[in-house]
Amino acid sequence: MRDLIERPLYIDKIRPFMHSPFIKVLTGMRRCGKSTLLKLLQKELLLEGVPPTHLLCYNFESARHLALLHGEDLYHDVIAKAQALQGKVYIFLDEIQNVSEWERYVTALRIDCDSDIYLTGSNSRLLSGELASLLTGRHVSFEVYPLSYTEFRTFYTHIYPDTHEPDLYQRYKHLGGLPEIFTLREPDTYASTVTQSVINDILIKDIVKRYSIRNLDLFERFFDYALSEIGTPLSATSLSKYLKNTLSLPAATIVSYLDHCCEAFLLAKVQRSHLKGKERLSSQVKYYPLDHSIAETRLNRCQDEKILENMVFVELKRRGYQVSCGLIRDREVDFVAIKQRQPIYLQVSLRLDDDSTREREFGFLKQISDNYPKFVISESASKWEDKGIQLLNIIDFLAGDSWERL
Repeated sequence: MRDLIERPLYIDKIRPFMHSPFIKVLTGMRRCGKSTLLKLLQKELLLEGVPPTHLLCYNFESARHLALLHGEDLYHDVIAKAQALQGKVYIFLDEIQNVSEWERYVTALRIDCDSDIYLTGSNSRLLSGELASLLTGRHVSFEVYPLSYTEFRTFYTHIYPDTHEPDLYQRYKHLGGLPEIFTLREPDTYASTVTQSVINDILIKDIVKRYSIRNLDLFERFFDYALSEIGTPLSATSLSKYLKNTLSLPAATIVSYLDHCCEAFLLAKVQRSHLKGKERLSSQVKYYPLDHSIAETRLNRCQDEKILENMVFVELKRRGYQVSCGLIRDREVDFVAIKQRQPIYLQVSLRLDDDSTREREFGFLKQISDNYPKFVISESASKWEDKGIQLLNIIDFLAGDSWERL
C-alpha cells in the first residue's frame, strides 16, 4: 500500500457507504485509476483495524484468476475463504465485466455471507444488462474519471516540487490526466507513449474484441475522424455521407461505432436542445473524449480551443453535472450544466483580448433571460464582468469551486 497518492474526490464519496450492504460499483475508462482506488479503500479499512486476511481481492485481468471467470466458480471460491474466517469479509472484484453471470453470483454473495463488496468495470453498460436488474436498489455507483487538474497538481508536484501554477496548467493541458503517466521517471518526455498505449488497449480489448469488429483499420480511421471533430455537431447520416469516399461506412455502423466508444468511456455524448422551446435535437450530438489528451495524442495535433472545451466538459462531468449544449436563435451555448435542478451556462473561448471577441461571447449570453449563473471560460488572465456574466480563467475554473456557489 506504499506510494499511493490519495484521491479524496472519490474516497469521500464512497466512505459513507463503506461497511454497508450496498454493493459499491466503480466504473470508468480503462486505466483511469479504478484499481488504485480499490487499494486506497483497502488501505483505509486496514487503518480502521480490519485484518488483512479479511480483504479478499480479485483482479480478473490477472492470470491468477483465470479459473474464476464464471460467476459460479467465483462464488464458491469466495464462500470457501469467507467460511474459514470469523466476521465480515471485504470483497474487491476488479474488472468484473470479464466474469460471466457476475451479477447473479455477486448478489448471492451479498446475501449468503457477511460481506462488504466493491467492484470495478470498464464498460458503461456494466449495470444495464438483464441480469443487472438483480442489483436494483442494492448498489451505489461511482463514475471515475482521469485526474482532475487539482489531482494532477498533487501527482506532478510529487515528482517536480518546484513547478509553479502557470507551468502546471500547461503540463496538464498537454500531458492529460491518465494516472499511469506518473509511474514514469520522466512523465514530461514519455506521457504520450503511455496515453497511446491506453488508447490502443481500450480500442482492442474493450471495443474491437468485445464487439467482434473485423476491420480494425477501418474502425481506427473512423475513430480518428471522430476525434478530429471534437465539439462539432455530428449525425450518423451526415458522417456517412462525408466519409463515403474514404471509409464507406453505412449510418447504422457509424451509430454502433459511436455507441461502442461511449460504452468504453473513450467518448461521451452531449445532446443539443433549444433553450427556448426545450425540445431536444436528436439528429445531431457532440462527442468529447473523456480525457483531453486522447485527441492530441492520437492525432498528433489538436486545436487549443478544442482542448480547452474538452477540459471544461470533463470537469463538469467530474463534478456531477448533467451536461448538454443549448441553442438560442442561430447561436449555441457551449454547455448548459445542471446539478440539483440548477443550471449554469458556459461559453468557452481561448482568448478574450479584444473588445469584439468579448462582445461576441458576452453578448450572446445576455440573450438568455433567466438569472442563473453565466460564465465565459478562457485562458485570459484578465477579470471581466458584464451584467452578471463573468469571465473565469481556466485555472480558476479547474482548481476552485467558488464559481459553483455563485
